[in-house]
Amino acid sequence: MQKKQEYEVTLINDLSHESLAQMIGSVRKVVNLHIQELKKEGIINSKRGKLSIINLQKLTEKAKLENI
Repeated sequence: MQKKQEYEVTLINDLSHESLAQMIGSVRKVVNLHIQELKKEGIINSKRGKLSIINLQKLTEKAKLENI
């Protein structure tokens, strides 16, 4: 069985959700909510300042749908 390819994105200087929120003009609670939703959907993993994209195709499709 072939393992799914995982794309790892490391946040610069282990950014917290609070710092990430400030960078995009949001608040930690909203950023955390979206990260948890993406984790539940099996799109990403997140651990200690690192985000790993598990399903790049699904993430791309979700991004396109939210921009409609």
